[in-house]
Amino acid sequence: MKIKPLVLAISAMPVLATASVGDINLYTKVGTDISSRFESFKISHLAKSAMPKNHSKSSINLFLESTYSLTDNTEVGLGIGYVKRKGQNHVGQQEFLRNAWEVLNRDQSNGADIHKIDKVIVKEEYKVNRYSSIPLYVTLKQNFPLIQGIDLYLKGDMGYAFNKSKSTAYHFLSTLIGKDIQSPNGKERFDALVKTKLNHGLYYGIALGVQYKNLLAEVGYYHTNAKIAYNLNKLSLLTKTLELLPPLPQKTSYKNDAIRLSVGFRF
Repeated sequence: MKIKPLVLAISAMPVLATASVGDINLYTKVGTDISSRFESFKISHLAKSAMPKNHSKSSINLFLESTYSLTDNTEVGLGIGYVKRKGQNHVGQQEFLRNAWEVLNRDQSNGADIHKIDKVIVKEEYKVNRYSSIPLYVTLKQNFPLIQGIDLYLKGDMGYAFNKSKSTAYHFLSTLIGKDIQSPNGKERFDALVKTKLNHGLYYGIALGVQYKNLLAEVGYYHTNAKIAYNLNKLSLLTKTLELLPPLPQKTSYKNDAIRLSVGFRF
């Protein structure tokens, strides 16, 4: 699956190389994802905390395409783009009831004190970094003339996306609630850098557009395959609490589906 889009792109190169200048079309486009949704996952030690939102904020995308006119209304060619997706902050929280749960607190003065805990509130914060993509693809465009100078067109893209994401800072804060617990003794904090790695994957889309002379506008659906791997060390704080939490998955699917609005120019 990973090789086929690249093979298609390479096979289209001789067609473009042997075409006359008059048969070549060059397009530049700028767009934004008016709807962008990801597969949900969380970097978390909390089994029952809320999942991060699965949508991404809109951002600017850039594309460059070169096509060859097979007929008066059919074009085939290659394209490359840059898709930047913005992340958002996430806060998760979970409460653990600990009625009559005893925690041993030692100090140099009195040896050992026993505290009664009513509950433990665990809070985590981190930024959900979305990935940026550089898609390389084969494109097929079919034009449907309406009136002089105005064409309706349908186009499809198929290729491979190279994906990348930044690491994120993970903050974990636990608070012990009880009448004998005094701040800051009842609070512990853990901070970690979570390194992420993105796998590249299949990229495809279909779009409907209108072209007036050299100006064009289109709306399309686009899909990007990706998998994200991350490594978050186990926490050593509040061991009795954390032993109840499940282990973290190290790798998960992270596909994106987007509705993209673009405008462009044909040279």
